[in-house]
Amino acid sequence: MRKMFFLVMIAGWLGSGAAFGQDAAAQKLIGRLPSGEQARLLFNGKDLTGWQGDARFWSVSEGMIRGANQDAVPSSTYLFTESSYRNFRLLFEVRQTMSPQHSTMHSAVAILGERIPDAGDNAFGFKGPLVMFCHDWGIWDAHGRSRVVPVGEGPRVEKKGDWNLIEVLVTGNRIRCVANGTLVFDFTDKPEFLKASPIGLQLHSEKRPQEYHFRGLVLAENPQDQLVTLAQPERFTQVPEVAPSTTIEGTGPSPAPKKDLFAAGPKPHWIWGPENDGKYTIGTTFTVKNPKRVVVKATSDNVMTLKVNDKTVAASDEWQSPVEKDITGVLKDGENVIHADVDNQGGAAAFLAKVAIERADGTVDYLVSGTDWRAVRRDNKTEVALRDLGELGVGPWNNVFDAVNDAGVPRDTFVLLPGFQVEKLFTSDRGGLTVYQFEPGGRYAYYYAHLQSYAAGLHEAQRIRQGEVIGYVGSTGNASASAPHLHFAIFLLGPEKRWWEGTAINPYPLLRASAP
Repeated sequence: MRKMFFLVMIAGWLGSGAAFGQDAAAQKLIGRLPSGEQARLLFNGKDLTGWQGDARFWSVSEGMIRGANQDAVPSSTYLFTESSYRNFRLLFEVRQTMSPQHSTMHSAVAILGERIPDAGDNAFGFKGPLVMFCHDWGIWDAHGRSRVVPVGEGPRVEKKGDWNLIEVLVTGNRIRCVANGTLVFDFTDKPEFLKASPIGLQLHSEKRPQEYHFRGLVLAENPQDQLVTLAQPERFTQVPEVAPSTTIEGTGPSPAPKKDLFAAGPKPHWIWGPENDGKYTIGTTFTVKNPKRVVVKATSDNVMTLKVNDKTVAASDEWQSPVEKDITGVLKDGENVIHADVDNQGGAAAFLAKVAIERADGTVDYLVSGTDWRAVRRDNKTEVALRDLGELGVGPWNNVFDAVNDAGVPRDTFVLLPGFQVEKLFTSDRGGLTVYQFEPGGRYAYYYAHLQSYAAGLHEAQRIRQGEVIGYVGSTGNASASAPHLHFAIFLLGPEKRWWEGTAINPYPLLRASAP
């Protein structure tokens, strides 16, 4: 009997007050921890012991933490742990209630910041990094720098209305997030922005009802530097096969770069209808006569289908990546109509557009978005007044048309030559998110490292067209957060065509020879 009593006492001590064995989800997550990591259950499966939050919004339901509202939430409110954490691994599952009555506003885990009072007599506000999930992903610096990490693979792997397995790993100044086995981001921040703090579950400011359930909530302090939920591809065993391709010959020298029509002219304004979660058609008319070239540049937070004279010319669900399209071919002499069907998937909502009309003599006229454009609700076609949210350059979107990072490298995309194939997508400690790409003849491998995220849907064996986006410049791996950049290399492949083996060569002569 004494022996049994001793074992029970040890189990209670290891759980620090949490009841192990009561939550099947937690037990599965504990089983994923590496040997040597001590599990701590942040949630006991019964009540909110060890947590602090507004009882109007937070409760325990069927052994899960429930965050929900019926009335408006004036400012984002959080359920905080009583203890603070700095280096940790957090494993949990989250499910967002999806219905016509419920908002699709995202939730988040608040980490490495500080509790603050917020608007609406909210004693449970937060300032600092938010690891977002469900309808929006990445990192948002609340009451600070706004978005610091893009959505990455989050939208592609999210299980809407179902349970999503999330891993957040914090080691030093490096923050990683995995959702449903896929790396969403790997980000190294500046140390002055991070500090030990409580961990908070977020219920976002919102007028419409929201509901989230959380379970598991297993934490290990001072974790090993490895992700335990990442569905790793089998490494160092792939035998690459390069699909046949044809090299384009006889194309002559590359044409001189076209004039950047958006470097001058008035700044467009961010605009939106009266409700953030409204679905609108926003547009205007303009007149042209025999133009030399007409180009539109536009973006929307979050979703946009852009049309000219009722013909779809572009679509986007990433406000960080504006679309730029030559629309000369769909125009007619006289009056033309440009409009965008726009939606929002939670958080800030805004639309931005600029049209450049180049005349035969080289002069350029501009059309920019503003409150003089018209907007109608898509459900009932009633006209609504537009709100002016500020000109290009205001936060949280900043200068999204030509944003430049601290290293002087445009936070934009890089493109590939025709006939190339994505051979391997790989994550490493030093290179971070990487792409290995084979050229058409199978002699060379091109290597791209330190990417912030892959383009949505990018996969191995994918054939790449000229100008196609494959990823975004970033700071993953051992790159400095203060100097995001692209690490590019060319390797001469051996006869076995192994993506992980090759002789590095100086890429400059090859790139210089292909330059105009």
